[in-house]
Amino acid sequence: MRLRLLAFLLVAVLLLFAACAKKGNSPASASSGAPSSDGSVTLGDGRISFIPPPNLKQLTKEQIAASKFNKDKPPDYLFANDSKTVTVGVVLNFIDLKPEELEDYLYANHRLLSMAIADVQFVTEDIVDINNRKWAHFEVMSDAPDVALHNHQYTTSFNGGALVFGFNSTVQEYEQYKDALLKSAQSIVVKD
Repeated sequence: MRLRLLAFLLVAVLLLFAACAKKGNSPASASSGAPSSDGSVTLGDGRISFIPPPNLKQLTKEQIAASKFNKDKPPDYLFANDSKTVTVGVVLNFIDLKPEELEDYLYANHRLLSMAIADVQFVTEDIVDINNRKWAHFEVMSDAPDVALHNHQYTTSFNGGALVFGFNSTVQEYEQYKDALLKSAQSIVVKD
């Protein structure tokens, strides 16, 4: 479990660095189906949904692959503004994670982020409830090679694996997008 958790956390760290990377391709409309009347999109096998922040569009698999994301395990879904400075990345079931392991996940993720990202600032680390589901939540600020980032990462157990939502913005744009990012996070619905 520990090795798989570390491998997963490495992907999470890469999400933090790569989520706000600029790339020339413009995002496409949602490819997994049109948003519903309330703006929510359905992910995976249909049991995961959320309302992306306004002005963020879903990137295609090709656009994700062409971005600066880890080529071995890019996010399964990525929503971005036109400049890709504000993103929501979603990763499904990369490692095993049981609900009772969320506290261990918090501890391990803190250690890994502290080692992997110089001068990472932890704003919040806690277990939160979103729509009657427990999530490990990190709010961190860090410097990527070319930009300062502000990130909220939410991880829960789903189908015996980890489901991760990363809400990312440049520090410069964070105050402008903060409410929309947090409102979007609170809209996540996961059905077992």
